[in-house]
Amino acid sequence: MADKITTAEIAAPETDPWVQMYTGVLAPQDPTLARRGGAQGVALYDEMLIDPLIMALLEKRTLGVTSREWRVDRASDAPADRSTALAVEARFRAINHDQATKGLIAGAVVKGHAIGEVMWARRDSMFVVDRIKVRNQRRWRFAVDGSPRLLTRGNMLTGIAVPDRKIIVHRHQIHGHDDDPYGSGIGQSLYWPAWMKRVTLAAWVQAVERYADPMKVATYDGNMEEKTQDQLLRKLMGLVRGGAMVLPRSVEVALHKAEAGDYEPLLRYLDEMITIAILGETLTTSAGDHGARALGDVHNEIRTLLAKADADLICQTFNETMVRWIVDVNALPIKAGYPQVWRDFSEPEDLNQLSQRDERLAQMGFRPTAQYVAETYGGDRVDTQARPPADAPRPAGAPDPAFAEAAGVPVDRVPDVLASRALAETAPARGRMIDRLREIWMSAGSYDELIQLLLQASPDLDVSEVASVLADALAAADVIGRSGVTTDGD
Repeated sequence: MADKITTAEIAAPETDPWVQMYTGVLAPQDPTLARRGGAQGVALYDEMLIDPLIMALLEKRTLGVTSREWRVDRASDAPADRSTALAVEARFRAINHDQATKGLIAGAVVKGHAIGEVMWARRDSMFVVDRIKVRNQRRWRFAVDGSPRLLTRGNMLTGIAVPDRKIIVHRHQIHGHDDDPYGSGIGQSLYWPAWMKRVTLAAWVQAVERYADPMKVATYDGNMEEKTQDQLLRKLMGLVRGGAMVLPRSVEVALHKAEAGDYEPLLRYLDEMITIAILGETLTTSAGDHGARALGDVHNEIRTLLAKADADLICQTFNETMVRWIVDVNALPIKAGYPQVWRDFSEPEDLNQLSQRDERLAQMGFRPTAQYVAETYGGDRVDTQARPPADAPRPAGAPDPAFAEAAGVPVDRVPDVLASRALAETAPARGRMIDRLREIWMSAGSYDELIQLLLQASPDLDVSEVASVLADALAAADVIGRSGVTTDGD
């Protein structure tokens, strides 16, 4: 008898003894919100957004996604899937796709979840998405099944249910489990260094204000009546910049400047913690003066990985919601499946590295085709090393191979005539060798693989025909050279 398979969920949140569920809706499991949020709830994290560093880093993180072009991939090449993909792409291009993407990513990254309300419209007998409005998270609660509920003036406790195909919920998880429908954002890690930074800045400003002006200290010889001391103290306290006062000779006034304290190392450390929480690295704030290029390369790699992860998550959210909704409500035909929207993170090849590779190959005797050069480097270019057609006019002064056997060829033209004839007679053999080498070059996937293929093919490359012609040319040159020396000797 086959073992039974349990399809029901046995570890659902409603059975979790540590999850608060007194009103039928779930409470966030964020420890920072549980300790500090109170009635303010998730709006506690909005206080952090007044920090210019946090705003700049969040903007940088979201721009890493929206700066990439997006596309809609069809499920197959079937006509139905092609037409449906084109329709979905048209709907996405007609809305504020990038703006909604930024809002959803930024909200979910910090608070764990973000809410987008889909504004439907009917145009040309189709239901289309007119706009996506990103809503404030403080107005939303989640039921046990994870469905969102909207807090209203009439229901501030459990909220009301929302219509189908209306609300997009984008979630971000850093705690590694799916038991919290509110998600888990970096806000719980970001809040404390941001709070300490505000406290430290306030203390620094107070210290600077207190110790900006030096303390005035008056000393005197002998005894002074208390009334006179009070008058002197009032004069010192009233002494401002540019002020002056008259004192007896026995009284001396000195200025003592106190140190306000060095708060900058602590603030720099807190900025690094904030940067780590948002970007996963500290190169933005602590690159220093050494290794800037290497650190920049590492930073770009981390930034790209983080942006790609954010892009995959938001695209998955759109694919599970808006893409399906557009197809379903309009009954668009599909055969292999729903189309998918994705961000393109393919990096263009470094032309400098390509040119260096092509230069090394040229030194080995491989010349790229005109098509390869045009597709790789672009622009209109002429191959200056291409062999001219057989019927092309001969440049002035070029040696004619027919003169190789003619009598009376000047001695100084003999090398040119022999070289021209050798090139003409070896052209077919050289063409076959070049074609074979070109096939090897185009089939190689890397420089190392090309070397291996060349070593394997070298025994099969027939150079006997070229060698025979060159041997004849060298023999003829030797005979003519010896004849010229004998003639000069006579």
